[in-house]
Amino acid sequence: MSWNPLSKSDNREAPHESIARDLCTLQINTILKSHITGSSMPAIRFALCDIASRYGEKLMELGGDPDTVKPGGKTQGGFSRFDLFQKLAKELSKTLRAEQQPTENAEKLNTLQRIQNNSNQLKALLKGDTVEQRNELTRVEIRNQFDKDLKDLSLERKDHLTVRKLWELGLETIAIQTVIELDGDVTTRIQPQYSQNDNITLQRLHHSSVDLSYNYWLSLIKLIGEVFNTVLKNVFKPG
Repeated sequence: MSWNPLSKSDNREAPHESIARDLCTLQINTILKSHITGSSMPAIRFALCDIASRYGEKLMELGGDPDTVKPGGKTQGGFSRFDLFQKLAKELSKTLRAEQQPTENAEKLNTLQRIQNNSNQLKALLKGDTVEQRNELTRVEIRNQFDKDLKDLSLERKDHLTVRKLWELGLETIAIQTVIELDGDVTTRIQPQYSQNDNITLQRLHHSSVDLSYNYWLSLIKLIGEVFNTVLKNVFKPG
């Protein structure tokens, strides 16, 4: 299960606008994952290497040339690597579409689209003038330089959450997704193969997660409202 209280915020938004947008949308994902380690996300630089490694493995699985995906056999989690993945995913998608087998290739195309979109998001976080700002370092180089004077990437809260979400979700199958808007609009998406009665346990788990997340979300909004009202009373109190 994955609870994400954040919507896709435009990077050009002012901080207060981004926070307001984030509070207005609730997203609950039920994910199928074959290997669960239970470990916490490492430092941002290492997390980016993890994400790049997963994307690289998937691209090779879907037909990408290993020497192109991992130049020199090394994995980096920097701007240039995600730029490369975005281009490779686009090329592989073009090849699959040319086969004219939309049903058979639907899941592969969806995965490649996710790699394109996610790589584009990560590139936006890694723009800079130096190797360190762009995280153009291997895992070993990061570890060695952490022992010296290298610091972890400093990201805004929403950007940190973006990396965390991409690290946690990876490219795992999202079986069921529910999005709730503050105006009451609710959208639930479920992959057809998980809508049958033999997946009733999965469906119940998702329903429970939605209830828990929704109640927590309402409590958070109520708390913010109470704090706001208290501030207004103190600012505009008589006398």
